[in-house]
Amino acid sequence: MDATKLRLFAAVAGIVCGFGGMFALSVAGILALASVIGLTAACFTVAAILVAIAALMLYIFLLPYRKSSEEIDDLEESTANALADLPFDTLKSLVQKYPVSV
Repeated sequence: MDATKLRLFAAVAGIVCGFGGMFALSVAGILALASVIGLTAACFTVAAILVAIAALMLYIFLLPYRKSSEEIDDLEESTANALADLPFDTLKSLVQKYPVSV
């Protein structure tokens, strides 16, 4: 088995074990809270906590680290650099094919 397949298998196994661990922790939390606040309230409490954690992680994941104007400037610079390396005939044919987008 090559390294890529092994790493992919390890990632899948880690995800499955992580879900199993979260399930076990959820059940343990519900059972611990059920004696104090009741089974239904314990289920909703644990679910609310997990949803809040998921929302926080999604917010952190989607949080941009750069302004969109900086990303657009970088895109324009990289496009200009890529076009500068092309021969003149290629640029001429691109302008003739796509005049509006170029």
